[in-house]
Amino acid sequence: MAARDMPQAEELLDAVLQLSLQEDLPSLFDALVDRARSLTGADSAALHLLDPELSATRVVAVTGAISSLSTDVRVPVGESPPGQIFLTGMPASAPGDLEDTAIANLWASDPIISAEQIVASTGVPLRSGSEVLAALSVAWRRPHQIDPDEIDVLNRLAAHAVPLLKAHTRAAAVAADAAAVQTAFDQVSREYAELRRFHEADEQLLEVAMDDLTLDGLTLAVVAFFGGCVAVFDLDQRQLAMAGRRASMPGAALLGQAVAYAREHTMPQVDGAVALVPVRATDRPQAVLIVVAAQPIEALDERILYRVSAVATVLITHDVYVNDVSELGRMEFFSDVFDLGVDDLHLPRRAASLGLDMRGPVCVACVASDLPRKRLAEITHAAVHPLGGMAAAYHSTVVAVVPGKDAEQAAREIHDCVAARSNHPTLVAGAGPVGRVGDWGTAQQEALKCLQAMQSLDRPDGAVSMSSLGFIGLVLGRGGDPQRFIDGSIGALVDYDARRSSDLEHTLLTFLDCGSSSVAAAQPLHVHVNTVKQRLERISAILGPDWREPQRLLEIHLALRLRRVLDR
Repeated sequence: MAARDMPQAEELLDAVLQLSLQEDLPSLFDALVDRARSLTGADSAALHLLDPELSATRVVAVTGAISSLSTDVRVPVGESPPGQIFLTGMPASAPGDLEDTAIANLWASDPIISAEQIVASTGVPLRSGSEVLAALSVAWRRPHQIDPDEIDVLNRLAAHAVPLLKAHTRAAAVAADAAAVQTAFDQVSREYAELRRFHEADEQLLEVAMDDLTLDGLTLAVVAFFGGCVAVFDLDQRQLAMAGRRASMPGAALLGQAVAYAREHTMPQVDGAVALVPVRATDRPQAVLIVVAAQPIEALDERILYRVSAVATVLITHDVYVNDVSELGRMEFFSDVFDLGVDDLHLPRRAASLGLDMRGPVCVACVASDLPRKRLAEITHAAVHPLGGMAAAYHSTVVAVVPGKDAEQAAREIHDCVAARSNHPTLVAGAGPVGRVGDWGTAQQEALKCLQAMQSLDRPDGAVSMSSLGFIGLVLGRGGDPQRFIDGSIGALVDYDARRSSDLEHTLLTFLDCGSSSVAAAQPLHVHVNTVKQRLERISAILGPDWREPQRLLEIHLALRLRRVLDR
């Protein structure tokens, strides 16, 4: 060798010992190229692996390089000496003879050779049987004649490196397999923990469905699972149950969105940490359960929401059944008392079972609203039940009976509670107090008359009693005879209209409502003012010339208004 004498056996053994001390593949690769360079006296050394997907070789370790191209560079197989080694499984050399056109072309196609200014190179395979595991090459940047002894020492070094390479490769594979097994185990452990958590939550929900039977119990169970806040609202946005942190309670915007979603959908909707769970009973939307969880809701946790929806449906259905049975009992009770006049020893016990306290006087109220009658009855009963009263649909209206001694105060309390719960205009008319059950029917009729009077006067909201209706209340109240009062005041005018098919009664009421002004009355009557005056002359002929006197005019006006009330 021109550059140096061939290494002694001790140097080769020392190199093999150094290779055997490396703990991983990168360290083995670096030690291998370092020893190959030192044993041959080359300017650089590199180790190449085959990249099957790209059909190219790539540098995985290099020493003595002067350019950045030498690290992780890919060269197509067959266009470089290392590529030839992988193709043939034999050593390959490129001696520094620039006059050789074939060699010059080979060098020009290899970016490493040109970038590193390589003049001569040689390399050997690291073989396991017929398989080439890697290619070890050395190179010179000066003219150099490749010596067979250099190829021999590289072959020996490569032969000792092969078992170490295979051992480290197997160790890396085992480590990768172990990591994959650990990853799979961790995944299974997480899934098991989530599944166990799911079953624990499922058991809690089952206990609520079987034992607790309340929406309060359900919300507590859901909060225990998700944290945060859980609330149940009906489709009128009334809160039915709530548990958890009140600071997380749904706002008006989320509540409106949730109710709208529950009306149209059946499946829970999850958005981050917020879930909307529709609750349906008897195949109709009944309520919505809103979960504002402490953490984002995971895919597996969504399964709990299906259970929550099912349990809530059971509870709502149970409540609907109980309410229907209870309402039927209340309706039968009112029918027995108001229609049949039942007053026996069993009545107080029946009333107590329905939530009504009969130990003292009671007030009777009639309630009207634009809500469906069944819904109004439910809301009214929920409002008066805490007061020791009860309510139910009765004939064309809703009737409530509450303990108390002031009908107007009772009407106001019922009105305020029902209006707040329903968010609808509500009209409540009260009567009483009454002590004997036999007088309940009379009080109910009085409250109904009062309610009808308010409706006739276009009063859609408020709380009244006969005492608050003034003169109309005195006439319509107990002991009054409204028809006799009407006949005595405007009976002749009513008879005239009936015989002649005229409408002088309406003309007179409009005239009085307009402040006794013919000009003002002409517009709502859609006639000329002279026509109004002519009709007033005819009315004077019927009622007598004194009908304009203040006292009689007041009675006539009241009779006209009262007749309007009764006709409604």
